[in-house]
Amino acid sequence: QRAALGRWRDPVMTRQRCALACLLLALAPVLPAQTEEDAAYAELMATLEQETAIATRTRMNRDFVPGMVSVLEGDALVATGVRTVWEALAQVPGVQIEHDGRGNPTLTARGIQFPFNSGSIQILLNGFPIGREDIGSNGAALFLPVAHVERIEFVRGPGSVLYGDYAFQGLLNIVTRQEGRVVEVGIDDHGAREAHWLHAGEAAGWRYSGSFAALDSSDVVLPGTREASEDRRSGILQLARGGLRLLAQGEMRDIGRISGNPPDPGFEDSSWSLAGEYAHAFSDELELRTHAQYLDNRYYTGELRTAQGSVDLVFEGNELRGGGELAWTGWAGQQWLAGIGYMHGDIDLATFRGAGPPGLPPILLRVTGEQREVLSAYLQDQIALHERLQLTLGARWDDNQDVGTRLTPRASLVWQPAEGHVLKAQYAE
Repeated sequence: QRAALGRWRDPVMTRQRCALACLLLALAPVLPAQTEEDAAYAELMATLEQETAIATRTRMNRDFVPGMVSVLEGDALVATGVRTVWEALAQVPGVQIEHDGRGNPTLTARGIQFPFNSGSIQILLNGFPIGREDIGSNGAALFLPVAHVERIEFVRGPGSVLYGDYAFQGLLNIVTRQEGRVVEVGIDDHGAREAHWLHAGEAAGWRYSGSFAALDSSDVVLPGTREASEDRRSGILQLARGGLRLLAQGEMRDIGRISGNPPDPGFEDSSWSLAGEYAHAFSDELELRTHAQYLDNRYYTGELRTAQGSVDLVFEGNELRGGGELAWTGWAGQQWLAGIGYMHGDIDLATFRGAGPPGLPPILLRVTGEQREVLSAYLQDQIALHERLQLTLGARWDDNQDVGTRLTPRASLVWQPAEGHVLKAQYAE
């Protein structure tokens, strides 16, 4: 039950579409008629031939990548009334979406629940992490509006060899829009007022896009009879020229005091990031890609009553990430990928509950000034054993300051015995 109060699109683009429609109508008598079966078959073939780089960081037909890949198109999601990334993921087979008691969205992949962080599912926004596993929550990123979304890529299965921690059960990449000019406002029957603005174009050789969205609601959806207000803000800025891409992106979700049984003080979850990547092709067979990111995460929730009094539960910290990789296709039937990565993480302040003595309130545990460094290297080879048989081998080495070193392997075999049939086997850690 959603009413659009206003919508504006670029008049130049509208005139171009009208001209194209008139041309097609003029040519209609001389074009061969296309049956419904032909159109359905063409749409099916286009879907099967879609490529994705999320599972292997190399472009390949998504039927042959390790794991099961689903791609959801943003325009189709908007047309069906889907409003957030979290709602859209209900369309992915094997993925279950749920609300916890505080209204946080969570994901369950293949029926395997996990205590926190949506079951070891890594969430990327335009290829870069937007959440942090230390916090134990990534709900704000899942509630990004589909007005931002060009497409959603979801891999059911392990992705840790290339993406590291918290990518074992699944990998989600949200790709935002980089074309068009749109202004939208709307209301719904929960008292939510929302707006979205998108502007993209090209100037001085740079391609740019800006997308901003906001939502204010006096009645957030919560389990049972509990009630609270909600505010959301999100924005993505992108600049690109040649092989260089620069991004500034962030999101915030604020849940006010929750009334009902039991009452809850609410929380605020925010993340913002500055990132850049550069790709350079030395030849048709060899390409270098480098990337860097600064990520800041904040989480504030209500008071905790302890034996020492009432205190706030908070998380404040940031991460600095960087790395590079070489992609090489010099050997016939093989695609090699070699990469290195570095991550430095800071916890400025974190407080959380600890079990108190029997019969006494919980105690407060406090962490300040903690740091962590992780150095990583990975290697992957995709081998086309046959036009219908693909082998992927990979391994990742991590030197984690907290837990030491570890070697993580992955092996995948994909076989297409006939059209419309794909069999996959995979081992990963």
